Amino acid sequence: MESNPEVMNSFFRKVGVKPHMNVVDVLGFDDELLQMVEGKVEGLLLCYPIKEGTNLKVDEDAKSRLYFMRQTIRNACATMALIHLLANQCTDDDFESNSSMKEFIRESKQLEPEVKANKFESCETIATAHEKASVEGQTEAPAASESVEYHFISIIHNNNTIYEMDGRKQGPINHGPH
Repeated sequence: MESNPEVMNSFFRKVGVKPHMNVVDVLGFDDELLQMVEGKVEGLLLCYPIKEGTNLKVDEDAKSRLYFMRQTIRNACATMALIHLLANQCTDDDFESNSSMKEFIRESKQLEPEVKANKFESCETIATAHEKASVEGQTEAPAASESVEYHFISIIHNNNTIYEMDGRKQGPINHGPH
Protein backbone atom coordinates (compact mmCIF):
# COMPACT_ATOMS: atom_id res chain seq x y z
CA MET A 1 0.00 0.00 0.00
CA GLU A 2 1.31 3.42 -0.90
CA SER A 3 2.44 5.76 1.87
CA ASN A 4 -0.41 8.13 1.09
CA PRO A 5 -3.12 9.31 3.53
CA GLU A 6 -5.79 9.28 0.81
CA VAL A 7 -5.06 5.63 0.01
CA MET A 8 -5.00 4.63 3.67
CA ASN A 9 -8.21 6.53 4.42
CA SER A 10 -9.82 4.79 1.46
CA PHE A 11 -8.80 1.47 3.04
CA PHE A 12 -10.30 2.64 6.36
CA ARG A 13 -13.66 3.38 4.72
CA LYS A 14 -13.65 0.03 2.87
CA VAL A 15 -13.27 -1.90 6.15
CA GLY A 16 -15.82 0.19 8.07
CA VAL A 17 -13.73 2.70 10.01
CA LYS A 18 -15.80 5.84 10.64
CA PRO A 19 -14.80 9.09 8.87
CA HIS A 20 -13.62 10.82 12.06
CA MET A 21 -10.67 8.40 12.08
CA ASN A 22 -8.14 9.55 9.49
CA VAL A 23 -4.54 9.10 8.46
CA VAL A 24 -2.71 12.40 7.95
CA ASP A 25 0.85 13.29 7.06
CA VAL A 26 3.00 14.53 9.93
CA LEU A 27 5.65 16.77 8.43
CA GLY A 28 7.81 16.86 11.54
CA PHE A 29 7.77 16.90 15.31
CA ASP A 30 8.45 20.59 15.88
CA ASP A 31 5.63 22.36 17.73
CA GLU A 32 4.58 24.46 14.73
CA LEU A 33 4.39 21.37 12.51
CA LEU A 34 2.46 19.34 15.09
CA GLN A 35 -0.08 22.17 15.37
CA MET A 36 -1.02 21.41 11.77
CA VAL A 37 -2.34 17.99 12.84
CA GLU A 38 -6.03 18.29 13.72
CA GLY A 39 -7.76 16.17 16.31
CA LYS A 40 -6.49 13.50 18.66
CA VAL A 41 -3.46 11.50 17.57
CA GLU A 42 -4.04 7.77 18.15
CA GLY A 43 -0.64 6.58 16.93
CA LEU A 44 2.05 6.91 14.32
CA LEU A 45 2.64 4.94 11.18
CA LEU A 46 6.29 4.93 10.18
CA CYS A 47 7.77 3.89 6.86
CA TYR A 48 11.51 3.37 6.98
CA PRO A 49 14.28 1.54 5.09
CA ILE A 50 14.52 -2.11 6.08
CA LYS A 51 17.66 -2.77 8.08
CA GLU A 52 18.38 -6.25 9.33
CA GLY A 53 19.83 -6.85 12.75
CA THR A 54 17.67 -4.53 14.85
CA ASN A 55 16.35 -7.09 17.30
CA LEU A 56 15.02 -5.47 20.44
CA LYS A 57 13.53 -7.45 23.30
CA VAL A 58 9.82 -8.25 23.05
CA ASP A 59 7.71 -7.11 26.00
CA GLU A 60 5.99 -10.40 26.93
CA ASP A 61 3.54 -8.66 29.30
CA ALA A 62 2.47 -6.28 26.53
CA LYS A 63 2.23 -9.20 24.09
CA SER A 64 -0.61 -10.64 26.18
CA ARG A 65 -2.24 -7.25 26.84
CA LEU A 66 -1.98 -5.55 23.44
CA TYR A 67 -3.37 -6.70 20.11
CA PHE A 68 -0.37 -8.03 18.20
CA MET A 69 -0.37 -10.02 14.98
CA ARG A 70 2.56 -11.53 13.09
CA GLN A 71 3.01 -10.50 9.46
CA THR A 72 2.99 -13.60 7.29
CA ILE A 73 1.93 -12.01 4.00
CA ARG A 74 4.75 -10.28 2.12
CA ASN A 75 4.28 -6.61 1.28
CA ALA A 76 1.26 -6.21 3.56
CA CYS A 77 3.11 -4.20 6.20
CA ALA A 78 1.05 -1.02 5.78
CA THR A 79 -2.17 -2.97 6.28
CA MET A 80 -0.62 -4.76 9.25
CA ALA A 81 0.49 -1.45 10.81
CA LEU A 82 -2.99 0.02 10.31
CA ILE A 83 -4.59 -3.03 11.95
CA HIS A 84 -2.24 -2.70 14.93
CA LEU A 85 -3.26 0.95 15.31
CA LEU A 86 -6.98 0.28 14.97
CA ALA A 87 -7.02 -2.76 17.25
CA ASN A 88 -5.10 -1.08 20.05
CA GLN A 89 -6.31 2.51 19.91
CA CYS A 90 -9.95 2.41 18.76
CA THR A 91 -13.24 1.56 20.40
CA ASP A 92 -16.44 0.18 18.87
CA ASP A 93 -17.58 3.81 18.42
CA ASP A 94 -14.82 4.31 15.83
CA PHE A 95 -16.25 1.63 13.53
CA GLU A 96 -19.43 1.38 11.49
CA SER A 97 -21.91 -1.18 12.86
CA ASN A 98 -21.22 -3.57 9.96
CA SER A 99 -17.44 -3.04 9.95
CA SER A 100 -15.44 -6.01 8.69
CA MET A 101 -12.41 -4.68 10.58
CA LYS A 102 -14.29 -4.45 13.88
CA GLU A 103 -15.54 -8.01 13.39
CA PHE A 104 -12.05 -9.29 12.50
CA ILE A 105 -10.48 -7.64 15.55
CA ARG A 106 -13.22 -8.90 17.87
CA GLU A 107 -12.98 -12.48 16.55
CA SER A 108 -9.18 -12.60 16.69
CA LYS A 109 -8.43 -10.55 19.81
CA GLN A 110 -7.79 -13.51 22.14
CA LEU A 111 -5.81 -15.56 19.62
CA GLU A 112 -2.03 -16.00 19.59
CA PRO A 113 -0.17 -13.69 17.14
CA GLU A 114 0.50 -16.49 14.62
CA VAL A 115 -3.12 -17.70 14.74
CA LYS A 116 -4.30 -14.12 14.18
CA ALA A 117 -2.07 -14.06 11.10
CA ASN A 118 -3.66 -17.27 9.79
CA LYS A 119 -7.11 -15.77 10.30
CA PHE A 120 -5.96 -12.57 8.56
CA GLU A 121 -4.73 -14.59 5.58
CA SER A 122 -8.22 -16.03 5.09
CA CYS A 123 -10.21 -12.82 5.68
CA GLU A 124 -11.65 -12.05 2.25
CA THR A 125 -13.16 -8.64 3.09
CA ILE A 126 -9.91 -7.18 4.43
CA ALA A 127 -7.91 -8.82 1.61
CA THR A 128 -10.21 -7.24 -0.97
CA ALA A 129 -9.96 -3.81 0.70
CA HIS A 130 -6.16 -4.17 0.84
CA GLU A 131 -5.96 -5.15 -2.84
CA LYS A 132 -8.19 -2.24 -3.91
CA ALA A 133 -6.23 0.26 -1.81
CA SER A 134 -2.93 -1.13 -3.13
CA VAL A 135 -3.76 -0.09 -6.69
CA GLU A 136 -4.88 3.42 -5.70
CA GLY A 137 -2.46 6.31 -5.50
CA GLN A 138 0.44 7.26 -7.69
CA THR A 139 2.83 4.35 -7.19
CA GLU A 140 2.48 0.93 -8.77
CA ALA A 141 2.14 -1.70 -6.07
CA PRO A 142 4.93 -4.28 -5.97
CA ALA A 143 4.05 -7.92 -6.52
CA ALA A 144 3.52 -9.86 -3.30
CA SER A 145 6.67 -11.88 -4.00
CA GLU A 146 8.83 -8.83 -4.78
CA SER A 147 11.44 -7.64 -2.29
CA VAL A 148 10.90 -4.09 -1.06
CA GLU A 149 13.28 -1.61 0.55
CA TYR A 150 10.84 0.02 2.98
CA HIS A 151 8.67 -1.28 5.79
CA PHE A 152 5.71 0.13 7.76
CA ILE A 153 5.31 -0.20 11.51
CA SER A 154 2.99 1.49 13.97
CA ILE A 155 3.88 3.27 17.18
CA ILE A 156 1.19 3.27 19.85
CA HIS A 157 0.76 4.70 23.33
CA ASN A 158 -0.64 2.38 26.00
CA ASN A 159 -0.47 2.66 29.80
CA ASN A 160 1.91 5.65 29.56
CA THR A 161 4.33 3.59 27.48
CA ILE A 162 5.35 3.82 23.82
CA TYR A 163 5.26 0.52 21.89
CA GLU A 164 6.58 -0.41 18.48
CA MET A 165 4.23 -2.77 16.66
CA ASP A 166 6.09 -4.57 13.87
CA GLY A 167 4.54 -7.75 12.50
CA ARG A 168 7.99 -9.05 11.48
CA LYS A 169 8.93 -9.27 15.16
CA GLN A 170 7.69 -11.72 17.79
CA GLY A 171 5.70 -9.14 19.76
CA PRO A 172 5.45 -5.48 20.85
CA ILE A 173 8.69 -3.64 21.61
CA ASN A 174 8.62 -1.39 24.68
CA HIS A 175 10.32 1.96 24.00
CA GLY A 176 9.78 3.33 27.48
CA PRO A 177 7.50 5.77 29.24
CA HIS A 178 5.88 8.74 27.59
